Amino acid sequence: MNLITEILKKHKKDFEKRLDFNGGPDYKIGCWKFIAIHQIPKKILIGNEFDFWCHNQQYYFLLRIRKSKLEQISATKDKGALPIYLVAEVYFKTIDEVLLKSIINQYEKLNITNYTLNKIKKTIKNK
Repeated sequence: MNLITEILKKHKKDFEKRLDFNGGPDYKIGCWKFIAIHQIPKKILIGNEFDFWCHNQQYYFLLRIRKSKLEQISATKDKGALPIYLVAEVYFKTIDEVLLKSIINQYEKLNITNYTLNKIKKTIKNK
């Protein structure tokens, strides 16, 4: 068994434990499942950040959403067995399926499912 297969098995086991503990995903969008790591308040201020464990039926990700007037996304895979780390800086009022779908669509355009990814930084134009 190669290293990537072993890493994916470990991530799968960890994600399934989190799903069990959480009572299922907090959000499900297409093939994506999201588990919120933090409670999300009703009022979200500039600079507030929220983390999610994510799975797209192939790979596991840690997604951080940061409320910001500067809109950009980045994806990083650290050395070792860590999942791909996604950071989306976007302006939003609430975290919901529409926001998550918009963010994931941007990442899918970058082909983030390529597990050999080193680092990507792309700016999303302000709307």
